[in-house]
Amino acid sequence: MEERPFPAWSLSVEQCLKEYNVELVKGLSSYEVERQRDKCGWNELAEEKGKPLWRLVLEQFDDMLVKILLVVAFISFILANMHVSESQESGFEAYVEPFVIVLILVLNAIVGVWQETNAEKAIEPPKEMQCESGKVLRDGYLVPDLPSQELVPGDIVELQVGDKVHADMRIAALKTTTLRLEQSALTGEAMPVLKEANTRGLSGRERHTFEKEGSRLTTAIGLVCLVVWLINYKNFFSWDMVDGWLANLRFSFEKCTYYFKIVVALAVAAIPEGLPAVITTSFALGTRKMAQKNAIVRSFLVSKPWDAPLICSDKTGTLSTNQMSVVEFFILGGKTTTSRIFHVEGTTYDPKDGGIVDWTCYNMDANLQVMAEIYAVCNDAGIFCDGRLYRATGLPTEPALKVLVEKMGVPDAKMRNKIRDSQLVENYLIDRSTVKLGCCEWWTKRSKRLATLEFDRVRKSLSIIGAVDSLLERSTHVQLADGSLVPMDEFCGQLLLSRNSEMSSKGLRCLGLAYKDELGEFSDYSESSCS
Repeated sequence: MEERPFPAWSLSVEQCLKEYNVELVKGLSSYEVERQRDKCGWNELAEEKGKPLWRLVLEQFDDMLVKILLVVAFISFILANMHVSESQESGFEAYVEPFVIVLILVLNAIVGVWQETNAEKAIEPPKEMQCESGKVLRDGYLVPDLPSQELVPGDIVELQVGDKVHADMRIAALKTTTLRLEQSALTGEAMPVLKEANTRGLSGRERHTFEKEGSRLTTAIGLVCLVVWLINYKNFFSWDMVDGWLANLRFSFEKCTYYFKIVVALAVAAIPEGLPAVITTSFALGTRKMAQKNAIVRSFLVSKPWDAPLICSDKTGTLSTNQMSVVEFFILGGKTTTSRIFHVEGTTYDPKDGGIVDWTCYNMDANLQVMAEIYAVCNDAGIFCDGRLYRATGLPTEPALKVLVEKMGVPDAKMRNKIRDSQLVENYLIDRSTVKLGCCEWWTKRSKRLATLEFDRVRKSLSIIGAVDSLLERSTHVQLADGSLVPMDEFCGQLLLSRNSEMSSKGLRCLGLAYKDELGEFSDYSESSCS
């Protein structure tokens, strides 16, 4: 009898601890670790062996439509050979039909093998998202760097900001007020999901089955062709009538062959030999377009394209890369009735990936400087380089904003050259993986310097990144390009809302910036004091 998995997601923490014989403050003992490993094995996926080339080629012919066309090509070749033998002349025209059918099927196999090979290579990069090590409590001691494959059911794992989750886990206790998990790689959700220690999941899910079609079509075609051949059986024989009885019954192989050729012609007409080539070409072009959108098509079926064995997609119909990037932003100009729109290129966390269109950091006005400063200061994200891939810790929005600050640069020419030179020497890396964000550091230091020089220690300021609608409800003034503050009138508010609606209609996530000085004591802070 197959052992059912323990439903830890639907039980309380106490029940889980009792099941695995573990204490929350000590973790598993060495004995329990070995027992669980003998029972469950290592925490790793079995490495799937790649298919040899000959198997990939044979699989391209494991299709009902292709098999029918192979039979048709074989019969056509035999009939063509018989025709040439009877006519005693080398007629290449007789072999054109089987040759064309075989050629198209071979081309179909080549395209299929090429597509599946590329798909196999494309599946490899997502495996790099797996966590390599983590902090695990064993025998009352915290192991700081335990390899993920050594985890066993019942282990107590400590997670911090930016850590990757090693396996399916049940939250036992929280040392913070909230815990949010970024799981867009699995579900496609743009926002991190709030997790709680007492959350219980569902114990089961509904499953749907779909009726498969296609075999009926090929069976019907074969049956019709057979019937067409058999109903002409009278033409296969000839006889004489003597005194009302059959006599001199003769079988005509020539007529039988003639009508069999008609059957083959009907089969080819019902399933034209050009159909696999047309479908394969269409699928190849379609998969190429899908690949440009980061979709992975492992293989495609010629006869039953609707009978795909597996479709991996999230709720929105896309495959998430777990990264965000700024593509557009706008700020007010010299008047409350004017605004400027900037477009940003690049879709990764690499600061060198693209830039701002028609951008020059020499002319950064007061609004742009405040924007860069807030993005750099109100940000806890970090960016690191994993081989050739740039990844981030923290919420996906924050590293995207830091990358934007790096693309914006700094207004100080000397410091800008210094940052550029240091980046060229160090290749953007502080250590083996952490990416150096020189512009973000400059804006952060500038903010601290202004707070020390221009304000006394009693006065305090507040910088905010949030929803545009919510910020507009609490704002009374707007800052213009020259740094002056003017009251926000109704027309200015409508302008900002219209720009926000326009960007939202493009499927973009919109954020607003705001700041306030002279807050007073933080002990007296309230929501109304932020207006």
